[in-house]
Amino acid sequence: MDLILRNARQIGAEHELTDIGIAAGRIAVIAPDLAAEGETIDLGGRLVSPGFVDTPWWAGLPEEAREAYFAQAAGALLTRRIATADDVAGAVVFAATNPNVTGTVIETDGGARLVSFG
Repeated sequence: MDLILRNARQIGAEHELTDIGIAAGRIAVIAPDLAAEGETIDLGGRLVSPGFVDTPWWAGLPEEAREAYFAQAAGALLTRRIATADDVAGAVVFAATNPNVTGTVIETDGGARLVSFG
């Protein structure tokens, strides 16, 4: 995961993008090109796109607010749960170790891209 974030920051800096989400989105758009070019930025076109993940990153929210937010999000997700870091790590290991995976984004978002959070 660190490799993906490092490269997202690198691309963000090169293109004056200040938000890592924008940089990561840009990487996802160019994943097929990365695969065609080989190891252009050490990704080889294999990307993992997590959704809601219960990690210390959320520690800035009070516990009660975080739990309420996660409960609401989980209720809308197709999987009805918030991912753990281990869930995302499994996808990263798969992407990093399977030489036949390239030019794609592995979505580990619990189906978030398929539902409305309106």
